[in-house]
Amino acid sequence: MSAPLPLHQLETLVAVVDEGGFEAAARRLHISAPAVSQRIRALELAVGRTLLQRTVPPVPTDPGERLLPVARRLVLLSAEAQAAVGLDGAGGDGAGGDGVGGSGPDGTGPGAGRITLPLAVNSDSLDTWFLDAIASAPDARRTAVHLERADQDHTAALLLSGRVVGAVSTAAQPVHGCTSTALGVVRYLPLCTPEFAVAYGLGSAHGPGGPRAGGSRAGGPHTASPHTAGLATAPRVDYEAGDDLQAGFMRQLLGYSSEPPRHRIPGSIAYVRAVEAGLGWGLIPEEQAAPGLRSGHLIPVVPGRFLDVPLFWQRLELPSATLERFSAHVVAYAAQRLRPVDS
Repeated sequence: MSAPLPLHQLETLVAVVDEGGFEAAARRLHISAPAVSQRIRALELAVGRTLLQRTVPPVPTDPGERLLPVARRLVLLSAEAQAAVGLDGAGGDGAGGDGVGGSGPDGTGPGAGRITLPLAVNSDSLDTWFLDAIASAPDARRTAVHLERADQDHTAALLLSGRVVGAVSTAAQPVHGCTSTALGVVRYLPLCTPEFAVAYGLGSAHGPGGPRAGGSRAGGPHTASPHTAGLATAPRVDYEAGDDLQAGFMRQLLGYSSEPPRHRIPGSIAYVRAVEAGLGWGLIPEEQAAPGLRSGHLIPVVPGRFLDVPLFWQRLELPSATLERFSAHVVAYAAQRLRPVDS
C-alpha cells in the first residue's frame, strides 16, 4: 500500500498555485523558498508525476490539475480542524500555514485560526454587493477570502480545476462536484449620454430618467422600433474581448447581428465612466446606473428595455462548516440586494 500524501506538501501545492510563485508561497507558509521547492519535489516523487510547470507563474500540469481540488479540500478541512481546537498552524516545517496564521495574545489577532476561501466573482457583483456580503459574513474575522475576478459565464473551469471553492455564476446547472443555489437577478439597463443619443438617433426624445416598465430576461425576444435603428452603427462599450452581453442584447433587439465600433474597457467602475464620458452605449447594472439616471447624465438607449441576468452561487460539495455558513450568508445577503428570480 502506498503511503498517504503528507498534508504539508499538499498545502504547499495549493499555496504555490494560489500565490503564483514559490517565493510568494513561502511568505504565505512562513517558510523559505527552498523549503517550498523541496516540498513540491517530494510530492512529485511520491506521486511519480510532474505537478507544476516551472513557469512564471507556475502552472499545474494535467496530473496537478487533477490533484489540486482534492488537495484544496484536505487543506480546508485541516484548517477547520485546527481552528476548532484553537491551534496556530502557521510557520515552521509542519503542516500549517495555509488555513491558519499566527494569533495575538487573546487568540483574535489577524491570523488567529484564519481559514482561506478562494472564490470567483464577476466585476459587477464585486463592485456592487459582494464585498458587503463578505464583510458581514458570520466568520468574517476568521476567514481570509482570496477573490479571483472572473466573468460570471466562465467560472465553471475555475471550480472544476479546484482553483476556487465557490463562485458567482450564470449557470443554474451545478458543475460536477458542486451545488448550485439561485442568488437573484441583476437587471442591466442599456444607457448612454443625452448627447450620444442625439448623435445616433437613439432614445433621447424621451429625456432623462429611468426606463418604463417592460423588457426581457436574458435570451428573451425584443421587437425592433425606430428608436433602435441607430444601434446598428452606434459605438458600444464592451467589458472585454469575451463580453457578449451587449452583442446579445443587440441581436435580440434588432433581429440580426451587427458590428459597430467597440471600445473594450476592463473594470466595472471604469466601464460605467466610459459610458458616462460618451464613448458609447452600454449595459449597466441598475444599482450602478442609479446616480447617472438621477442626475440626467445617463438616459435609456431604448426606453422601457432592459436585460435580466439570473445569478447562482456554486460551491464545492464538501463537509466544510465554514464554507457552508459562508454560502448560506451569501445567498441570504444576495436576496436583499438583488431582484428575485421570478421578478
